[in-house]
Amino acid sequence: MTDPDIRFKRGSTLPVYQITLYRPDSPPTPLPLAGAEVRLVAKSRLTGATVINKSLEILDPLAGLCQLTREADEFNGGEICQAEIIVTFGNGAVLILPTTGYYTLTIEDSLV
Repeated sequence: MTDPDIRFKRGSTLPVYQITLYRPDSPPTPLPLAGAEVRLVAKSRLTGATVINKSLEILDPLAGLCQLTREADEFNGGEICQAEIIVTFGNGAVLILPTTGYYTLTIEDSLV
């Protein structure tokens, strides 16, 4: 992953959020995802409540490319969250990204 920040606007389903995952021990090398499951988990910094716990679709397992699609009414606006991407491989091994700290995920309010 290259950008530590994820931003959504409440009520919007576009753009579809795409992300390329990289090997933590070799950042320019894509993380192979064949047979894996990938989830995005985000918790509100204010309340500690889980705001997102959703599977990402793996678009290209060799390139580490995933995407998150969302419904217009799926997330409330005005949330700033700590987020992680959880990769569970076919053999049961689990990788939590980032390997230290958290991504920042912001769900902005919409005017409509």
